[in-house]
Amino acid sequence: MTIKTPPAEVNINHSLVRLLIDEQFPQFKDLKISFLDAGWDNVNFRLGHAYIIRLPRRAAALKYLQHEILWLPQIQELLSISIPAPLFLGESNSSYPWPWTIIPWNNGVNACKTKVESTEAVRLANFLKSLHSIPLQGLPHNQHRSSPLSNLTEKVQDRMNRLNRAT
Repeated sequence: MTIKTPPAEVNINHSLVRLLIDEQFPQFKDLKISFLDAGWDNVNFRLGHAYIIRLPRRAAALKYLQHEILWLPQIQELLSISIPAPLFLGESNSSYPWPWTIIPWNNGVNACKTKVESTEAVRLANFLKSLHSIPLQGLPHNQHRSSPLSNLTEKVQDRMNRLNRAT
């Protein structure tokens, strides 16, 4: 069973991204741009070897983008693993309706696509410990993500059952 993403509300393609970079960040005009992936909320393009361009593909993503812009730079120094805090902020214009970001590229391999060494569990645990030790005053609440995992058990089990039936 494939879970479909919501439709994009804007057409984001290589030409648009090239235009935005050339207009707003001319220091990057000579860097190669290549499509990486699109998810529920954002489309991602690689910019040179050091950056990712993240553009919201639907209006519902804007509040999450604003949270990333505000909070990730504030917490990045408190964490034991590098996070993609925005480095540059793009603006809406006549070609694209919303703000967008340029974040750092972090080299690595998706854990789902490789054998993970057992020592990485300690590294992940230390990251989660540092993340969970950050004071919560003023942090935004996300009704879909700010919930104890135990509250999601039934929903996850239901999805797993549907996936098992579909295969």
